Amino acid sequence: PPPPPPPAASTVNTSGVSVPSSSFDHPSSSGAQKRVRLANRTETERTSREVDWARREERHDLSLRQLLVRSEPLGLDRWHRRYWIFPGAPYALMVEEADGKGMGLVTSREELEELMQSLNRNGQRENGLYLALRRKMWLLTQLLPCAVAATGERREGEEEEEGEEE
Repeated sequence: PPPPPPPAASTVNTSGVSVPSSSFDHPSSSGAQKRVRLANRTETERTSREVDWARREERHDLSLRQLLVRSEPLGLDRWHRRYWIFPGAPYALMVEEADGKGMGLVTSREELEELMQSLNRNGQRENGLYLALRRKMWLLTQLLPCAVAATGERREGEEEEEGEEE
């Protein structure tokens, strides 16, 4: 009599029953290869999406920086000085001299209030500047503490924190 056929490969399932193995479980089978290809494709797609996202974010940042470079002054005063807010700069309000040779800073709320009160609301330039400053008041008041820290200026009554010995 011919020898008996070799036992079929089997696997024991979670119930403890021996179940014949299918070609699906064999590493060289098309099913296992499909799973590997799917996993590789999923990883490649995820990486591709991350790269695309980084590129879009970089383009967005570049376009924002280009907009900042093309900023226009808030307005002019009676002496044709230009007033600027640069969101990337730590200074709240910059004042450019009419000849463009010098810059000044408004670094405290008190200075900002004095400026607002000094503007002639009947003049076309200064009224426009006043209205622009009013529209940006919230931003300016948020930036003013940064301006003081960046310039190192202190208000009256503030002491240095470096602990000088007396």
